[in-house]
Amino acid sequence: FGEQRVGDAGSRSYAGVRSFDVGRAMLQGNFALAIDLIMTGRSNQVHSAGEEEMNARKVWKTSGKDPRATLKAFPKNNSTMVRERDLIKGLLRYGDALEAIRCVPHNVRMFWIHGYQSYIWNRM
Repeated sequence: FGEQRVGDAGSRSYAGVRSFDVGRAMLQGNFALAIDLIMTGRSNQVHSAGEEEMNARKVWKTSGKDPRATLKAFPKNNSTMVRERDLIKGLLRYGDALEAIRCVPHNVRMFWIHGYQSYIWNRM
């Protein structure tokens, strides 16, 4: 399966977080790690993020993963970082990583899971 499902080719330092990384964390029940991976995002070498997006990701890291501070730093355009915004709002509402993941649409969550499934398939 191709890079849409599995992620960009190359090392993690080059490509950044890939879909299957998130899926693996979810299947391992490590939902806090899954959120952190999503908030880390892809590498700037592969994905050209805007300044506001880079700032929001930086605030996530530097604030000790504070959802309130991170949400304030999100781009004003609500059509960017949609999944990330859903996660952060879920963290604010529920204070629980699993419940925050459940705030992301089911088809997106399954995409991450299927990304890991495809990664395993490709490795066989």
